[in-house]
Amino acid sequence: MNARVTARRAAHEVGKRLREARVVVAHLGATTSVTAFDQGRAVDSTGTGSDGGPLGAMQSGPLPTRALLDLLYEVGQERTLHLLSGEGGFLALTGSANLKDLEMREVEDPQVQAAAAAFVHQACKAIGSRRGRCQDDLMRSSLPAALPGGTP
Repeated sequence: MNARVTARRAAHEVGKRLREARVVVAHLGATTSVTAFDQGRAVDSTGTGSDGGPLGAMQSGPLPTRALLDLLYEVGQERTLHLLSGEGGFLALTGSANLKDLEMREVEDPQVQAAAAAFVHQACKAIGSRRGRCQDDLMRSSLPAALPGGTP
């Protein structure tokens, strides 16, 4: 489901039209993005894949600029883009991009626990930074049930 549809549903749930509401939508799954809507317009977004967003199943999440530049010089642009959006995130941190598998492993596996904590930190940081633009009207997450530590 796209962010605009989710924002529209969230506004409707509290008796508003999207053009009357401020909404932050967090899509948290294989790829992740956080988008702020103000009066029906997307006013800020983390992007997704290699364009940004918190870490996901294979999406790296934010990286320090110097580390990113070092990686770019070391392996080139095409490989860097692939690493950021296809071999990062939970896959790089735990060896698996299967969120159901990671949910089962989280209870006993410190590596998965650390990756889940990093995910929660990055997601909260992205949501919080966009929440300021949207104040308190609405918060909505399209969090899949299989996400480690998450609930539907």
